[in-house]
Amino acid sequence: QASPGPDWSQLAAVDHRRALKLKLLRRLGLAYHFDPWLPFKGRLFPRRYGLKSFTYRKSIKPRDVAEARARLERSLA
Repeated sequence: QASPGPDWSQLAAVDHRRALKLKLLRRLGLAYHFDPWLPFKGRLFPRRYGLKSFTYRKSIKPRDVAEARARLERSLA
């Protein structure tokens, strides 16, 4: 209770970049580990990027959460 709040002025440029990336990807409904080049890399090197592609397809994205919440809201209403 007596501990001071966080000092936001001590953030580095890297922290601001991460925050911007998180806000942008959340607004687009994509997961934080989204890679726009992954489909191309997956076609060029299927053995190397196959697991990463599979993992991204199976990940829960903010878009999926919003859709599930909307469905739940419709079913409860």
